[in-house]
Amino acid sequence: MLYNTVSRGVLKVAISHDDGETWRDYLTLENEDEGEFSYSALVLGSDGHIHATYTYNRQQIKVGCKLYIHLQAPLSSHLACV
Repeated sequence: MLYNTVSRGVLKVAISHDDGETWRDYLTLENEDEGEFSYSALVLGSDGHIHATYTYNRQQIKVGCKLYIHLQAPLSSHLACV
């Protein structure tokens, strides 16, 4: 899940291991006091990777990163942003 926390200045990635019953933060993509990161989406690309996309300060669409999700790996290594 890609979501804003207390404001649109913080954008995080969370992952669930129990079909959405609980969620755990894994990665902060943006964290700016004066920033606005909204209308976020996770998109499965034709390359097989999950891409994080969102509006960046109401000026452009940003592709934040490719998310590599390793479901069989230990919790600490489930997500990597490159």
